[in-house]
This record gives sequence, C-alpha cells and structure tokens, in this order.
Amino acid sequence: GAGIRTDEASVVTDSKKTTASTQSRAASVSPPPPPMRRPLPRSAKPKPPPRPKKVSSETFFDGKEDCVKKSYEIDLDDEDCLAVFGGDEDEEGDVPEKIEKKKELTEAEKKKMAAMRMQVEAEIVSSEEVYVNNLDKLITTFVHPMKAAKDLVDPADVLVLFSNIELLSGFHQVFLADLKKKEKEVHVTFQRMADFLKMYTQYVNGYENAMSVINTLNKKKGFKKFLEKKQATIGQSLMSFLIMPVQRIPRYVLLLRELIKNTLETDPHIEPLRSSLSKVQDIAAYVNEQKRQMESRTTLLNISQRLSKVGSFELFKPDRHLVKKGELISLHNKLKKRKKHHFMLFTDLLMWTTPTYQMEAYTELLNVKIDEVRVSLKGSEIFSDEKEDKFYGFRLHVPDNTVHSGLGLKTKNKKPPLFFGEDANAQKEWCIAIRETISEYTKIFLEVSVPATIAL
Repeated sequence: GAGIRTDEASVVTDSKKTTASTQSRAASVSPPPPPMRRPLPRSAKPKPPPRPKKVSSETFFDGKEDCVKKSYEIDLDDEDCLAVFGGDEDEEGDVPEKIEKKKELTEAEKKKMAAMRMQVEAEIVSSEEVYVNNLDKLITTFVHPMKAAKDLVDPADVLVLFSNIELLSGFHQVFLADLKKKEKEVHVTFQRMADFLKMYTQYVNGYENAMSVINTLNKKKGFKKFLEKKQATIGQSLMSFLIMPVQRIPRYVLLLRELIKNTLETDPHIEPLRSSLSKVQDIAAYVNEQKRQMESRTTLLNISQRLSKVGSFELFKPDRHLVKKGELISLHNKLKKRKKHHFMLFTDLLMWTTPTYQMEAYTELLNVKIDEVRVSLKGSEIFSDEKEDKFYGFRLHVPDNTVHSGLGLKTKNKKPPLFFGEDANAQKEWCIAIRETISEYTKIFLEVSVPATIAL
C-alpha cells in the first residue's frame, strides 16, 4: 500500500510540474484560465459569507436617485425593492419571488364577509334616511321660521346661514328613493347620481361665513332666546345641523371603502364599486379644491383692502393665489440695521410690506434668485452649523428695475439685504416655498409664452 501511495504522489508531482511549465508558456499568449475549485472535505464546513459593510446613506443612494420613489408617488412591490436596494439572491444570481399569493378564504370567512357586506349596504341606506330626516328637520325648525321672522333675522343673513340647503334636501330625497330600489347594487345609484354632489361646493364654501354670522347673531337676546327654545324642543343645536352637509361626502367615501373591503374579488360588483368610490373621491377633491380657491380669493381680497401706499398696483387677480405669508426680518448696512417685514408669496409674485401692511416692494417671481445663508451675531456670514449664535436666512437677488416701490434689493457695491426667520425651519420653509413656486410659475409662463428659453 505504501508503494502505491508513493507512485500516486510522484504522478501528482510530475503532473503539477507539467502543468506549471505549460501555463508559463501560455502566459505570454493568453491569460491563465480560472483555477478549478477543489471539493471541500466532508468534515469541513463552508465559511459564512462576509457581512456587508455599513454604508452611509449618501453613498448608498449614489446613482439610484431615479429609482427611489416617494411613498405617495408610487408603491414599490417586493420585487422592485429587491431590484433597487438589493436583497437575497438564489444560487444562480436571480432575485427570488417574494410576493406571496393571497390566502384562499375559507367558507366561514366568505360567509362572514357576506354578512358584513349586508350590514354596510344596510348602513348606507339607513344613514341616508337619517340624513334626509335631519335636513327636513333643519328646514322646518330653523329655515322656514327665520325666513318668516324678518324682524328677528335679516334675509341676507338667512341666505348666508343656510346657503342652498333646501336644494340639497330635495336631491337627497331622490337619492334615497333610488338607493332603496337598488339596495343590493348601491354602486348603480352612485354612478348615476354622484355628479349632483358637486352642489355641495356652494354650501361648503359658505360654511365659515355661516359660523361668523351665527356668532354675530348670538349677541342679540331675541335670536339667542329663539335658538334656545328650538334646541329644547328638538334636542339638537343649530350648529350640529349645519355641520352635517360638510361631513356627508367624506361619509360616503368611508362607507364605500368598507363595502369594497367586504366584497370578494370574484364578485361582479367589485369593479363597479371601485369605480363608484373613485368618482365620489374625485368629487370630494373637487369640492375641497373649490373651497381652497374660494378661501384664497377671499384672503387676497382682504389683503388688498388692508394695503396702503400701493399707487397703481392691483393685487387682486382671478388667477393669483396666496401661497405663504409670515413675518421676516431684513439686515442691511453690513448686517447692523434690522427691519421687520410682512412677507407674502403668491403664485406669480413676491411682496413684502411693513407689519401694518404699508407697501414696501414687490417683484415677479421670474426675476427672483435666492441664496440660503447663515449669519452669526458678530455680523460675518458663515456656511456651517458649528456655531449656535446665528440667524438662518436668505438673500434675494433681483435687478433694481424689476423691483417696484421703495425698497431696492441691489445697489452699487452693496449686497442685497438678508431676510431671515426665527429659526432654521422657518428659513428652509420659505426657501423651499419660493423655489417651488418659481418652478411652477416658470412652467406656466413657458407654456403661454413664445420664447422657448428664459434665464432665471
């Protein structure tokens, strides 16, 4: 046996020498082939793979900016996440499927869903009945008596208080009758009649004014006594009735979501229900947007009425909206002189006044450039967070001929004034708001203008 082992060893040694000489000759011609892996002995255990090194967030996301999505923009499924951020791989290097199939429902679970669905369908109809009855109660208890008692409430105040509530009441009576006919197919009623819910725009827009009128009328003893008497009779206050229409469309959204949640994917009604929900959500968004625009126009009008020393300037425009407002302080003359300003950012304009709304300056956003700076109390500009005694602010770079009114932003041999807020967050909010608004306004401007390029 020993002789056999020696011969085998010599054969292996000669083989190694031959292989080495062959490889040395081939090295000048082509690179050596990859070394063959020797099988591990049975007793040897494979070494675990090395742990990945910790990488900073800045390095980790390098080159992956386009892949990283905000949660409200797109929902990445498991496979996408593995492809973007890395993850476990199988032996062949492919990303394994991580998405689990939905668990099959048992018969008991299906019955439970069916029972819940019936409850939600009944709730949609019953809540509509309650709502219709409350609208009728509001009209008979408050609207009609107030219209009749002109010495108690001015007719103009009655109109502000109740807006188009009688029109809404008439619509919901028809809506309820249709729901009762199609209790098992409520999506049909929503699909056919949801567009009429846009009537709520008028009511929602006037709700805050209605609250203001009530607060004023409550100061009158006669009106206050009238309300107390009615509340004692029906057990509900006028305020509790007036809030109901504001809450109605969001209530439909919640009920339809619950109905879809308890409807099987194989049910033929599932897609029509989703379509109905989408339609109601779109109308809710429309009503909210109309309310936002109404509030913006009202705010613009109020600011316009408070402004003084404006000359020929007209702030109120149908397509102009307030984006942000607040108090900032400016530093002048080597940062020694300080002055308070009321800053207002609009969709197309940047304007600042004194705290008492005396006009100081305004400029179109296309003319504005902005730089963030940090200023120490000693008066020198710094660009680090090492010191605590600093203000956070920004400079506006605007040509003199594009700034209107008394405060110029650029003069010979002088830097533009520095505007700063109370802390770093306030400064960043202003910088982000100004930059984003400039970007949006530039897009609109380019769409309606002939020139293709504009230097900002």
